Amino acid sequence: MTAPVRAFDADKCFFGVAIGLVTDRDDPSGEGRVRLRYPWFSDDMTSEWARVAQPYAGNGFGFYWVPEVDSEVLVGFERGDMRFPVVLGGLYNGKDLPPFPLGASTDPKVIQTQAGHRILFEDKDGQQKIEIVDASGNNSITIDTTSSKISITASGDISVEASGKLTLSGQTGVEISSPAAVTVRGATIGLN
Repeated sequence: MTAPVRAFDADKCFFGVAIGLVTDRDDPSGEGRVRLRYPWFSDDMTSEWARVAQPYAGNGFGFYWVPEVDSEVLVGFERGDMRFPVVLGGLYNGKDLPPFPLGASTDPKVIQTQAGHRILFEDKDGQQKIEIVDASGNNSITIDTTSSKISITASGDISVEASGKLTLSGQTGVEISSPAAVTVRGATIGLN
């Protein structure tokens, strides 16, 4: 702990969980740890580097989600020792709200970054879909379960490349259209 005045108090055991605010995420050892402030304990004390629990973690693989500075988090302490905090998860509150409200018309499960990149899983009957959208909202991939349709939308170009063969096939047809020129190139072009 960085505030020696409260160091003796921090040496006491604290069992259970507590609220913390992230103050720093620039972990010098690159382990994805954060430093915390405990408003309920002291306004001027900063924690040691706290590990962040992930749903899947190992050497060079797994999830990597580090809470943003000023985010409210739920904290536990190894064996009750406040010198060894572990962030268990993030918390919404009256100020920090979820990216999508749960309502009668939708049932979303969302992963959204601070910049606004989003993966949405909609589970409401008749509206099921998976959607990946960038922060601009102009580029997306949608898998629509209800209509059995996959849509890819971009405000710029879309490139599809394969080091092997690329096959386009449709049971009821294949349509290629453009209001501009269409160019087809190949060593040989066979039309049937």
